[in-house]
Amino acid sequence: MLNQTPTQLIGPKTLRGENVQPRREVAWNLAVGLLYKARRGRPWKLTELKSNTCYAGISFYDERGTDPETRASIAQVFIETGENFVIRGDPVTDIASDKSTGRTHLSADDAERLIETILERYGDRRDERPDRLVIHKSSNFWDEETAGFISGSDGVRRRDFITIREQHPIRLFSNTQYPPLRGTVALPPGREEYYIYTKGFVPEISAHADSGTPNPIIVRPHEDVSSTSYREICEEILAFSKLDWNSSDFCKKLPVTVGIADAVSDILAEPMAQELHDGAFPYHYYYYM
Repeated sequence: MLNQTPTQLIGPKTLRGENVQPRREVAWNLAVGLLYKARRGRPWKLTELKSNTCYAGISFYDERGTDPETRASIAQVFIETGENFVIRGDPVTDIASDKSTGRTHLSADDAERLIETILERYGDRRDERPDRLVIHKSSNFWDEETAGFISGSDGVRRRDFITIREQHPIRLFSNTQYPPLRGTVALPPGREEYYIYTKGFVPEISAHADSGTPNPIIVRPHEDVSSTSYREICEEILAFSKLDWNSSDFCKKLPVTVGIADAVSDILAEPMAQELHDGAFPYHYYYYM
């Protein structure tokens, strides 16, 4: 990262064949990672992503070697060209944490600064502000956070703030020998959330790629900041479940906007990464995979 050079690492256990994955999957995953880095991003793109839309996944991580109560925010930003980049936000303290759930939240000022940086980076690549802003987050949007996101995105015509979580006990069963189709959505009456199967039976490959019964993820649009139909939101989430360039899997359970946050956070948490100033900070995702 200091030399602006993407690298590809492979562990000794994988070379010895001690990895839990079959060797063919290891080979495919390695090939996809090398292709992505050799092309400096965008080995493929999706037709489903809307133009003039900025998609951002926001999460948090613990900075190693600092006050254990200090966390930092990161944003992974995607645009319809297939480009994606990483933005490091300011540290936040446990003052902004939910004691009951352990989830961290941003203050209004931190949220505003982070969104302003996201839109600035978007403008660097598109020479314009987006017409729509979509934020994915694994925690609920607190009022203070929401106010900061709205203030920082002043001038953006449409906004969608969406909470995405991985587990829900609901299970659907089809009347065939196969599990529910990938893309199935359950809309419970009287609820402000819905459940989408990002994993499931895929007719194009006549298979369900995983073992066991698939379970849906939870999608919860903000009750006051949502300008898009549930169908379009789900289509976008399904699209993002196919954009993990660190794997050759047909799809992942979580969209990459929130699903790859841990991998990126493991690198940003290192003390050397914390010392990088903005001019030397590498933004492209291929430095982090």
